Amino acid sequence: MDQNQYISILIESLNNKITILNEILDLNLKQSNLIKQEEFDMATFDQIVTQKSGLIEKLELLDSGFESVYDRIRQELTLNKNQYTVEIGQLQKLIAQVTDQSARIQASEERNRIKIEDYFKNTRAAYKSARVSVKAASTYYKAMSNLNTVDPQLMDRKK
Repeated sequence: MDQNQYISILIESLNNKITILNEILDLNLKQSNLIKQEEFDMATFDQIVTQKSGLIEKLELLDSGFESVYDRIRQELTLNKNQYTVEIGQLQKLIAQVTDQSARIQASEERNRIKIEDYFKNTRAAYKSARVSVKAASTYYKAMSNLNTVDPQLMDRKK
């Protein structure tokens, strides 16, 4: 393979990576909208997390492939920068886009993490409040049911 083919593989790899990062951003938006809803659908949330996990695995494969191809042509690119100026510029633009998308994903993931932690904290508080209310009601009803029974008084044991 000649160097231009390796460079086109690198460019294609970065374009694929940008596509996958855009899909992850879309899933993050769906996740964010799901968290904001009144009725939280845990099954849909799990499905989105599973989809994102699959996309992350694809990203890792692309990264390892990119690194192995780049290692093959690194020396040629550094020695002959003038010959590959256009290709290097294109790679730099794509890497900048990947970096930008990655930062946007990290920010949206952090926002979603905070939202979901708040949701679970509020849910736990609601369950705790309900449990306390049920316990108080149970104690009240037990106490009230004992009011109608008269405890044995002094009994005369003489006959």
